[in-house]
Amino acid sequence: MDWHLVLATFWLIFLVELPDKTFVAALVLSTRYRPFPVWIGVGLAFGVQCLVAVTAGQAVSFLPEWIVHALSTLMFLIGAIILFRQAPKADAEEKERGGVRREGQGRPEGLARGGHVVPRTVRSRVG
Repeated sequence: MDWHLVLATFWLIFLVELPDKTFVAALVLSTRYRPFPVWIGVGLAFGVQCLVAVTAGQAVSFLPEWIVHALSTLMFLIGAIILFRQAPKADAEEKERGGVRREGQGRPEGLARGGHVVPRTVRSRVG
């Protein structure tokens, strides 16, 4: 086993996934439920996600390189087209809401002082 590759993969995934939605979801779930079952659930879900990703990556490696390049280019272009088409709509929605939220205009639902996410059940207990 190539331990250098194992460590490089670990650090890459660890640093990229740390500020991810999974981290926030686990954090919020841990405020409401016991940590051990949350840890087991997150670990199992992440394990299945990784299994699917590695299996798909291995399957893609059997395709000719030009097909992989063509498909990745096509997926990138489709994503870019979708983003460009939705940009005017997002701008209009932001203008309709009154632009960027400024200090003193209140906080979005679930956001406490300092930007911490607080589940509804915790907020109801705290006040």
